[in-house]
Amino acid sequence: MRTRKSTSLAHGREHSAIYGGGPGWQYTDKRGRGGKRVFFSSIRGFKGLESPVVILCELGDLDQESRDNQIYVGMSRTRNPA
Repeated sequence: MRTRKSTSLAHGREHSAIYGGGPGWQYTDKRGRGGKRVFFSSIRGFKGLESPVVILCELGDLDQESRDNQIYVGMSRTRNPA
């Protein structure tokens, strides 16, 4: 998977446990950055935008109704490249 085409979305970025990144890559809050960076945003902050790959994370602390809504919004952010 190409990191520059990936987006990770969480309920909130401010208190994210994963925002620092991982071995060989890092998260960024700037879209379109090259290299080994994955764009990271809150689901609400990414509403109306699209990405070829969207990874939803850290939704476990939400109540069922909020989680369902966040999953729907996050999943609808993927685009199918033609």
